[in-house]
Amino acid sequence: MEKEKLSTEELSEVLEFANSLYQGVGGSYGYFNPFTQNRELLSLNGKSIKPTQEQLLKALESSPYDYKKLAEYSSFYETYDAIYSKTMRYFIGLLSFDLTYSCKNIKNPTEYNSKEYKDDLKRVYKFLDSFDYKHEFKKILKMMTTRDVVYTWFRDSHEIDSPIELEESKIKKNENFALQIMPQDYCQLDGMFNNSQYMYSIDMNYFMSGNVDINLYAPQLKKMLRNAFDGKDNYNPSSQLDRRNGSFANYVQANPLYGAYCFKFDTSTFGIKPPFIAMLKSVINNDDIEKLQYDKNMISAYFILAGEIKTLNGTKSEKSDLFAIKPKTMGQFMSLVNSGIKGNVKPVLMPAENIRGWKFDDQNPSMYKNQLQSSSGQGASASELIYHDSNLSQFAMQNAILTDYSFMKQVYGQFSSFLNFYVNKKTKKYKFNFILDGLDRDWYRDTQLQNIVKMSDKGLTLPSQYWASAMGYEPQNFARALEEAHYGSMQDNLTLLMNINTSKDGSNTSQNNSGRPKSDLLDRSDGTEATSDYVD
Repeated sequence: MEKEKLSTEELSEVLEFANSLYQGVGGSYGYFNPFTQNRELLSLNGKSIKPTQEQLLKALESSPYDYKKLAEYSSFYETYDAIYSKTMRYFIGLLSFDLTYSCKNIKNPTEYNSKEYKDDLKRVYKFLDSFDYKHEFKKILKMMTTRDVVYTWFRDSHEIDSPIELEESKIKKNENFALQIMPQDYCQLDGMFNNSQYMYSIDMNYFMSGNVDINLYAPQLKKMLRNAFDGKDNYNPSSQLDRRNGSFANYVQANPLYGAYCFKFDTSTFGIKPPFIAMLKSVINNDDIEKLQYDKNMISAYFILAGEIKTLNGTKSEKSDLFAIKPKTMGQFMSLVNSGIKGNVKPVLMPAENIRGWKFDDQNPSMYKNQLQSSSGQGASASELIYHDSNLSQFAMQNAILTDYSFMKQVYGQFSSFLNFYVNKKTKKYKFNFILDGLDRDWYRDTQLQNIVKMSDKGLTLPSQYWASAMGYEPQNFARALEEAHYGSMQDNLTLLMNINTSKDGSNTSQNNSGRPKSDLLDRSDGTEATSDYVD
């Protein structure tokens, strides 16, 4: 049979369809719909896979090279296991991301009153107003505890290396900043700059997918896509930042100068491993132990009744099974017994002699509880906050939390370096040093604030950002609040209150409100707290 040929008109229509499919709407590559876009967004953070015990141990043995599998296992158990998930949330919740700063190129103290310094400080404040650093860094920290390394791109709605404009007449639209998550499975750690900040390369095959719109990413990536297929394998790991644009095969060097920034939990090694991955060796057994405990509990809920069946005494016969009751009659009795007994009691036969009951006796009823305690104890010093079965003293609990905080506070250096690198690109003359710190616990903040007050009593008064940090405020918001209180009419709204601590009012005395005020709950000792029902 002769093969049919396309007409010129039919061929033209096919080519037009293929061209539209390739170019997409608005000239971008690919074919897009809400379902494919949702799938691409879900895949940005990488895969989640449930491992077997053997797979986990094998990946741990080859951890420097099997880091993708470890990240996939960690991501799965973050959703699957409550102890693992709660441990990660506990550690993430320790960090408060309190910010302080100081100018590092002031040569004369009188410059603090100069217009140039005040303008650059306004630029810093505008950056902090437009970049929600606490929210963005918490989001990155969550991924760091799951994967160790997080590949991002710092997005600037204006030019990334141009100072923030202050003159209202020159501002066309407000400048905004954000951290964009890059496709984690298509990025590769390959360098370091400034002795502590990491760099990476991107597999541009990701953007060749028909479901990925490159216009959703930084404009620099379009140029990088062209470099990947220009036939020049000019990858140079020792290139200076302003010349970091080489490629090898489909990988292209991502440049921090344009926004490519990599965060890593453990900066002491280039090896990639999730910080809590060793905990999975115990956590992976939680599910099996829970099932075993469930089976034991179900068996323990049943009660079995059984006895002896009487035979015909004195019967002389070669026949066997000569019982004193017929099977039909026994079945009728069993039917009556079953109708009057609840389902968890199982009679074996009725009527019978020497009836006794049997029930499974669990010799290890705390098996599952002990497993959860063991799992949580491997993750945190203050494991009682993750799985509570015993009470620690207030002093012991605070020290346990401080121990866990000392493990987490190392990541502050990564985020401080990020601010130092990008915020100082948005100022003109003066450059600032940013420091993130802080434990998100009231008793810790009280201690920090008391230390500042003690220093002030000695004449060592710190700038407002240190007070803001101790109380959990963002520095720019705290500074504006102080200005409003000073120049506004706050004093006009104040009313002098009567001091009930020294009042001799009889009504106050009857309610025991006079005299020395009571201590706060956090300031009470364990003994006082235990007898608070009698004291209060």
